[in-house]
Amino acid sequence: MSAEKRTRIMIVDDSSFMLSVITDMLKGTEFEIVGQCQDGATALEMYARTKPDIVLLDIVLPEQTGPEILDKILDIDANARVIMVSSLGTEDMVVDCLRRGAKHFIQKPFDQEHFLRELRELRQKEDSKSTKVSIGLSFKGIIMGMRFFGQYLLEKHRITKEQLLNAITYQKNINISLEQLLIQDGHLNGKDIMRIKDIQKKNLDKDLPTIILEEKLITKDKLDSVLAEQKKSRIYIGEALVKTGALNMQELDLELKAYKEEESKEEWEITKGLEKVKNQIIVKSFIDYTIKIFQKIAGEMVKVRACIPAAKTFTLQDYTFEQKGKGNIDIAFIFNLSEAVTLRTASVMYSKEIIQVNDAVIDAVKEFLNIIDGNSCSKLSSVGLNFTTLPPVCYDNRSKNKFLFGADDEYMLVSLISTMGDFDILVKSKI
Repeated sequence: MSAEKRTRIMIVDDSSFMLSVITDMLKGTEFEIVGQCQDGATALEMYARTKPDIVLLDIVLPEQTGPEILDKILDIDANARVIMVSSLGTEDMVVDCLRRGAKHFIQKPFDQEHFLRELRELRQKEDSKSTKVSIGLSFKGIIMGMRFFGQYLLEKHRITKEQLLNAITYQKNINISLEQLLIQDGHLNGKDIMRIKDIQKKNLDKDLPTIILEEKLITKDKLDSVLAEQKKSRIYIGEALVKTGALNMQELDLELKAYKEEESKEEWEITKGLEKVKNQIIVKSFIDYTIKIFQKIAGEMVKVRACIPAAKTFTLQDYTFEQKGKGNIDIAFIFNLSEAVTLRTASVMYSKEIIQVNDAVIDAVKEFLNIIDGNSCSKLSSVGLNFTTLPPVCYDNRSKNKFLFGADDEYMLVSLISTMGDFDILVKSKI
């Protein structure tokens, strides 16, 4: 194959592992890598210098996000063909990138066959359909992608980018959150909402309606009326696709059935993996409350991607937070976080954007872990498992103060996908 016919590719990903994986996938193909880098500033300079045919752009990058770099690349070249390559396949993230001008959204992990197919489709069609892939990459554990129904339909080429964006716009113009309705109808104010969120931090099992009634913020009759109002007007993405003409009702029913069957299979695989874990009730509690607090307090979607029941070591990210517990079983709960996830977590705790890690940031993330552990331990005490937790400790793995692996330690590792970046949670126990 002549060099003139090869499609020139630039890769931007903060993970050296992913750079290596993509490089290996493109070897011996019609695609030529003309540049690769791990941060946004270098990406902009590299794009202006190399003018690639296609850019593969990660979302989570140091200093500037992938969507921000996407905007700047399009400022340089309005015709730039940028494919977002990320594990953050949530509805808001997919839609945001497509609206900004990305041509495709391919979700990690993926396999070579589907990855090359998507590149070839974009290369061959000037006005290609925006699609993405959520296929299992070779990984020791159980793979579970994070996606929503609209994204599933894109994978199957059942709808186009434009049809999805139209349906999302239609849906968001109609739907309104319970908090917004309560404020809009004059039942609650901003201080009430903050009070509710503080209560949720201490007891994540309580949903918004339960807290409202327990705190006697409004009567049950008024709350039921608002809930009925919300339910009556709320529509889901499938309904929006029908309303905007992308699907008919018969097609929607068939696609929903297939989607639910696939989701159930993935959930079963995760559950099956957790059955192999020691101290299963403790592990499940820690996972459950980690997901709950990120969703309820931080407003971030989190989902399990893989479970490794008995790991002797794990790959250290930028910061590892550990909180030990002593009781019926000596145990330790661990967060393994990138700098980006660390900063986002601290920003939630302080209710303002923080862009640099310092002692205050570390303290905030420790408290975040403490909240999760506190809820988890409280739940476990109801089944006779009692723990006294020690203050959390932070290890900066980019310094001499790295997290150290004990020779006799065994870790239950759960890899998580989130809207702010991938991270790990672990439970450590002695063999």
